[in-house]
Amino acid sequence: MTRAMDTNAENRDADDELLWSIKTVVLKTGLSPSSIYRYAARDLFPAQRRIGPNRVAWIASEVLAWVESRPRQHRLRRSGHASPDGVAHITRRSLQTLGWKG
Repeated sequence: MTRAMDTNAENRDADDELLWSIKTVVLKTGLSPSSIYRYAARDLFPAQRRIGPNRVAWIASEVLAWVESRPRQHRLRRSGHASPDGVAHITRRSLQTLGWKG
């Protein structure tokens, strides 16, 4: 039983050291590439690692830790209640309030 537990721990450690490309980091964080580079330049995001002459990557565990460190926010409807799917819903009336003529 200890051997199985050791193997699981080794797999977790190996998964934590995965290298992610900019495309993967964008997908996992929801940030644009330019935002990622800008945040990293200001030490607000994990630094990239050079893995080749023309290639950089991020350590997955560092990016995941950054994501977990971000405050959670719930989007609210105008009524003040969070929408069930967490997405802000725009109604025709709210668009008209903003000047939309449709």
